[in-house]
Amino acid sequence: MIRYRGFSTVSSNSQKKFVLTNHDIIKQDLLNNLMTHRGQRVMNPNFGCLAWEKIFENLSTTDINDIAANISSIVNADPRVTLSSIDISQSQNSITITLVLTYTDTNESEQMILTFNSDLTLTS
Repeated sequence: MIRYRGFSTVSSNSQKKFVLTNHDIIKQDLLNNLMTHRGQRVMNPNFGCLAWEKIFENLSTTDINDIAANISSIVNADPRVTLSSIDISQSQNSITITLVLTYTDTNESEQMILTFNSDLTLTS
């Protein structure tokens, strides 16, 4: 049974149909928010992901805590999913964030690995 249904032109799962359902649309919605650089949204300069600003810096404990808090607030803004855990690591000019998400409708958990790259792309 389809519980959630949405539209995406960037998802490879849509197979040119542009329609995503259930967990696929939840993941795509989260990715859309995480791909947004802070300050990029008109009239809402605090919207977006902080990790983009920290790619070229040596992450301190404060930076890691700030990124974790920012990503937690992004995930927690979506009532369809809860954040079970977050792990942040850095390599040269990239930040890798591992999220464990629990879908509220099915209580299933899934790991999502995101890499914020120096070429300003996000891979998952």
